[in-house]
Amino acid sequence: VRQATGKTGFELMVQDNQNNLYLINNQGEILWKYKTDGAVMGTIHQVEPKRNSPFLYTFNTENSIYMIDHGGNKANGFPLVLNHQASAPMSLFDYEQNRTYRLVIPCTNKQILAFDTEGQPVDGWNIFATDHEVSQSLKHFRVDGKDYIVGADVMTDYILDRRGNIRVKTDAVYTHSMNDIYLEERTKGREPRFLTTDQEGNLHATNFEGEYQILPLDTLGANHFFVSATLGSNAEPVYITAEANQLKFFNKDRTLRFKKGFDYPISHRPQLLKLPKGELKIGVVCASANRIYLLNL
Repeated sequence: VRQATGKTGFELMVQDNQNNLYLINNQGEILWKYKTDGAVMGTIHQVEPKRNSPFLYTFNTENSIYMIDHGGNKANGFPLVLNHQASAPMSLFDYEQNRTYRLVIPCTNKQILAFDTEGQPVDGWNIFATDHEVSQSLKHFRVDGKDYIVGADVMTDYILDRRGNIRVKTDAVYTHSMNDIYLEERTKGREPRFLTTDQEGNLHATNFEGEYQILPLDTLGANHFFVSATLGSNAEPVYITAEANQLKFFNKDRTLRFKKGFDYPISHRPQLLKLPKGELKIGVVCASANRIYLLNL
């Protein structure tokens, strides 16, 4: 199930086990059905070609990239059949926030491809080759007017510019967990840096000069969840880990603030949530028991 926004307000996109995709409005009515060639990978992104124009929906399966209008019709040039299967969900980038969208996707031949909304390869994009398959969506950050496209395979981080060239060279090699790479913004006494965890729960931090640190955080197995977030106006980081039925919350200096055990295994990455009145909560899902928890900070 994915959330969408349309002319009727809140809408949902749902795919069944026959690979039929449905758009359902807030009255529970099915607006259309569209059959794809496989399961949707990751997020269904919304594209707005012109200001206040109807949304287009774009996503990928293992074999193709799709773009569908709000009426359930395929856009020109789509579906785009990939020469090699996708190894991770595609990312949608709009560097200048001017609706010049880029569809960036890693494939099983270890290449990272970029397409425009006409289904054409992006002019000037260097088809970047990684050492191993990339299994997580790439992320885009802009810091001090520069763009950083960041991803990783099982051993190496890749920090690219918007043309697919290496922007920050790092020689760090370690066994990555399956968690996202996060940007920690500049704070008093520390420059911006990217960080994620290895399969033992250590933090690995790389700054924009390619300098690299290993920071002990928690003792974990390969299948843990990790979240880096900020609290307050000073952008100081906090860290959350989860493994099996145990959640831990760490301060910026990596000291443990609290831990919480659950009766069931934690099935999804925890979320730091800001509620309408400004309250901060941690959201935890235990799918095997059909339970969602909100924890106070």
